[in-house]
Amino acid sequence: SDQTIDFGFYQPVSIGNFVWNDLNGDGIQNAGEPGISGAVVTLSGPGGSQTYTTKADGLYEFSGLVPGTYTVSVVAPAGYVATKTGQGTAATDSNASPSGTTPSFLQSGGSDQTIDFGFYQPVSIGNFVWNDLNRNGIQDPGEPGIAGVTVILLDSSSKIIATTTTDANGYYEFAGLAPGTYQVTRNIPVGYTPTLVNAPGSTPEDDSNDN
Repeated sequence: SDQTIDFGFYQPVSIGNFVWNDLNGDGIQNAGEPGISGAVVTLSGPGGSQTYTTKADGLYEFSGLVPGTYTVSVVAPAGYVATKTGQGTAATDSNASPSGTTPSFLQSGGSDQTIDFGFYQPVSIGNFVWNDLNRNGIQDPGEPGIAGVTVILLDSSSKIIATTTTDANGYYEFAGLAPGTYQVTRNIPVGYTPTLVNAPGSTPEDDSNDN
């Protein structure tokens, strides 16, 4: 008798899921936020590494894998910054890069379709502090900028998060910001008085804003 002739099989495992543009920077996949194409996702585990480049829908999947322990990493797409991690549920949050699967060892037939990576494009705020020579509240041609004015950036709770000063031409900018709600205020330059705000006939591009 020979009772040792056995045949083992396993069901392949799979890992995915989504690289997306986190439009509001909250770290959660909200309805309507689009996928990012061209993101390079790398899977490391048994047998070495393999990559997947996302298409227009931002989805990716590694399938036909042997059971084992894997990690997934992603390269930030050009012009994007990684968003907050761990903000939503496992299915809607953004994972750190690299991240392991849940569970860490995927057994026969296992699948983890919750490894998502969110990115946002930084926002910027500016622009001009000027000498309103005719006090009409409108940036008229030839009116000069005021250098060295302190401009202050606050968050939605009025907490100061950055300061800068205007350059020689009166311009300023806060760049590299996460999407969100901000306020901007300024110090009044010595010897100056604020001009008219939102003057009749002005536009958002040439008016003076309220403090």
